[in-house]
Amino acid sequence: MHQSIRYKIRLKFGSVTSVGNKWKPLVGFVFILFIMLNSNFQLYCQKVITLSDPAYIDESIRRIKETDDNNLLFLKFTGPQTYSYLELMSIIESSIILTNSDLQEINSASIVSEQGNMKILAEGFIRLGDHILLHGNAVDTLTMDTQLCLIWLDLELNILQTKFYGSESEQEVFFSYCVNDQGNIVFVGEYPVSSSYQELVIIEIDSTGNFIGMHHTGTFMVFPDVVFFEQEQCYVIGEFNHLYKYDRNFNQIDVFEPVLYDAFFPSGQPLKISDSLYIRTGFRSTATYPFKTDITRVVFNVNAEYSGFEQIIIPEFYDVPAGGNAVSSTDLESFFLGGTSNSTNCPFVNEDTQFALQKFNLEGTIYWEELYETGGCAVMIQVLALQNGGCLMAGQIYDWHNSPTQQRDLFFIKVDDEGIVTGIEEDETSPAKITVYPNPGINQLNLSVDDEVLKFTMYDFNGRKVLGKMHPGKTINVSKLNPGFYIWWAELHDGTTLWGKWIKQ
Repeated sequence: MHQSIRYKIRLKFGSVTSVGNKWKPLVGFVFILFIMLNSNFQLYCQKVITLSDPAYIDESIRRIKETDDNNLLFLKFTGPQTYSYLELMSIIESSIILTNSDLQEINSASIVSEQGNMKILAEGFIRLGDHILLHGNAVDTLTMDTQLCLIWLDLELNILQTKFYGSESEQEVFFSYCVNDQGNIVFVGEYPVSSSYQELVIIEIDSTGNFIGMHHTGTFMVFPDVVFFEQEQCYVIGEFNHLYKYDRNFNQIDVFEPVLYDAFFPSGQPLKISDSLYIRTGFRSTATYPFKTDITRVVFNVNAEYSGFEQIIIPEFYDVPAGGNAVSSTDLESFFLGGTSNSTNCPFVNEDTQFALQKFNLEGTIYWEELYETGGCAVMIQVLALQNGGCLMAGQIYDWHNSPTQQRDLFFIKVDDEGIVTGIEEDETSPAKITVYPNPGINQLNLSVDDEVLKFTMYDFNGRKVLGKMHPGKTINVSKLNPGFYIWWAELHDGTTLWGKWIKQ
């Protein structure tokens, strides 16, 4: 089955891999990216899906959400890897993409500010309905001051409005929020982001975007998250070592240091499951050498009392939960817990990883646990329970087996409620396809195609156009090209645009 789409989608059946640690910018390929993203590309529909960027630009998934009509919205970062969030804000571009349930793109848009000096990174979804509400962080590229940002979009992904909140000189960043019983949105974050000692900051905004209040607490906090409980009218704010309980006015009621935190390291956003309980995910380390970690979930109540550990046990590997949302449910009766097996903190390491997924309920039943090969060094960012009972695992992959440069692509594995990888629905109509051979080749390449080729173009590894032919026929002389790696681009008579890689020996 073939369809037109803006990304090439290909199935990875090989083992999981890791990525090297140097990003090589290919400035010339920005031009190729512009051409390709403004054209339609052939879709190879398979079960495990890589959204490959033909311009070799590093991409990563931030959040993904299912709409009421079973389409998917996801936030994407584009740009090189960096370990400083402040630096990340100044060099990364963020965008929102709408696809159907088979991850075929419907629409996309860049998240940009009308204020030329403000750079926005969209971090997550707050609400879907007659419009889309996103939250993120914004940096003033002149002063490097940061603020909370809300972005309203219509259903065509046009930005309707952006608002900024917080102190202009405090370098505040926010990654977690909850909605209280009045419908107000409460964000927790840290400041200053450029310091090694960050303190907790809280901002409350009403449902229409009006600012209510801000609280700088003076409490040391790294990557805080928040849950609101209606019955006790309180917030629980968590971080690596402690759990904090705050009243409605953000006065601290209590602070807890759970004993299990000696071996349990929380990671990812918590999931509220009742008016008194929530699930916190993380990884648990073994006490003896050789050390290993397991993907772990724990149920807490508002007073930091907790259940025992529940884990995905994979012998001998370093396993971590999905970095954004590791647990998900549509009905709060059955749940999915997921993460990366044989994980590494380095983005570019030549190793294989797997995706691990568990389906369970709160009565102690584990329906199944599965490991999924990824064919590269993939890292899971989010587990998303789907309305049809299945689950989508989303992340990014470095295909070190095949990639000519160090860069990551978006990566997805979609399973049904039994954990079986599902395919893409067949489409009876198939646009033309093309094969370029031999590959590698020397002096001549041949085109095997179902339709007439109107235009055939080739670019070298630096993005320079090295060949362009109108109505090239079925054979092209490439004897004058130097040995190396090339990208070809073909426009067919029916309007389909295709691309691929070719190597000259």
